[in-house]
Amino acid sequence: METSQKMTKRAPPLQLFKAIVWLVLFTTVVITMVTLFTARLGTSRSMQVQRRAMPTYLFRQRSDFVEKDKFTSPNCTARTKLALTKTHKTGGTTLMQIFHRYAYLHNLSVVLPTVTHPGRMNLFYLHGLIPKNYLPPQAKAHGYDMLIYHTKYNKENYTKLLGKDAVFITILREPLSHLKSQFNFFNLAEKFKLTGPQPLFQFLQDPGMYDHGRTGSHGTKSPMSKDLGMSRTVLDDITNSMDTLRPGESPNASVLATIETFIAKISKEMDLVMITDYYDESLVMLKRLMCWELRDILYFKMLSFSYETKAEHIPPALVENHRKWDIVDYHLYKHFNRTFWKKVNELGDDFRAETAHFKTVHFSVLKHCTIDNPHNQGVLVVPESRWNPSFTVTYEFCTLLKYGQLCYMSLLYDRNLRYTIRKKPNPGPKSRVVREYSPHCALCETLATDCTMCTKISQDCTLNEYITHLFLEKQLSHFDTSLSNNRRTINGQNQEEFRADG
Repeated sequence: METSQKMTKRAPPLQLFKAIVWLVLFTTVVITMVTLFTARLGTSRSMQVQRRAMPTYLFRQRSDFVEKDKFTSPNCTARTKLALTKTHKTGGTTLMQIFHRYAYLHNLSVVLPTVTHPGRMNLFYLHGLIPKNYLPPQAKAHGYDMLIYHTKYNKENYTKLLGKDAVFITILREPLSHLKSQFNFFNLAEKFKLTGPQPLFQFLQDPGMYDHGRTGSHGTKSPMSKDLGMSRTVLDDITNSMDTLRPGESPNASVLATIETFIAKISKEMDLVMITDYYDESLVMLKRLMCWELRDILYFKMLSFSYETKAEHIPPALVENHRKWDIVDYHLYKHFNRTFWKKVNELGDDFRAETAHFKTVHFSVLKHCTIDNPHNQGVLVVPESRWNPSFTVTYEFCTLLKYGQLCYMSLLYDRNLRYTIRKKPNPGPKSRVVREYSPHCALCETLATDCTMCTKISQDCTLNEYITHLFLEKQLSHFDTSLSNNRRTINGQNQEEFRADG
């Protein structure tokens, strides 16, 4: 009993044992942390020593990323000589507007029709690209820069006007989508006297039964190939040959050889074949080809309509009928769509990234330039990227972006005439037509005494478009105010001018 009590007294209390355990654990943790900190500090010092001793470019990963987003001007010069073969119903009017704006802002000479009626952009297509049908260039020594209206493609004729350095461009659309657009825009159901609930379906049952007229812009027999220069005779021969085929039978070798020869010719002569179905990708490719800036390819859609058959599903059997009827355009589109995407793949990830960037910028600009957009702040600043320098989108630029095609034609026509007749004496009293009241004419007569197309401009342009034109032509000036030179106060005293030199 006594021995047991002595042992109990000698044994350390339980609390003392726990305290010792916690002390050991704490000491271990502290030692571990100190060791890790010392090692980390040593590593950091070692890296600093190494960084001082090694080339700095090895330690610029972050700054390289920043520099990657800085714009570097491309090692090329912007090209201005351009020939567009404007195919019908392929988005060509929107493309033409891009070229209109570029020519207008850079004071380039466009091959302009001599007539001024609303159908003037079809003059060359209907009556040929002959001297009596177009105005002389603004500067004879420089010649023409752009041919952008509907014409029947002929490289020799184009080259005579623009020179050998011209860039040749056209645009193609998926044939069935193209047919739907034709049906709506040209009202082909009425033309072909189709009265059923689905006139397009009715037409595709037997296209040759309804479309037996001449091949042309309103026709459905490979119209894009016709615009690109395939003769009517050859197209008719191909169609007649296709009509003799039994269901499932392939075209004969002669037909395929004729088509392949035609495609090879276009492929050789065109610098760029754009694809309507991939419009933004095509525009970025155009930008790179022409060495233009991103803002040069911004656009508003022109002549784009909503119609029932646009998204309508066409039964496979009817699609096959169309492939047979529209055989050249199908082969043409298939070839250039394939080569287009081959080129995209060759350009790689940077091209895809630039296209995505362009789409983002384009959407922002469209929002900014939309009427009554509450987010508008007057000026949209587009930040710098590796594909574009920073630039601003003003309301004046929005106006230029949305000029109608006839307005651009009239303003370019007006500019052309003023360049060519500016030194001629005043012809005398103005005609009764010009004296008719119009806010455009009032401005033109008061502020631009050499305006030669006052009435025509008032028909084709809004007052806002015309005033913007006068500012850009320097007929109006932001500096012409009550405080300008030679302006006087009501007491006849001159306003003191600001002097930059103090």
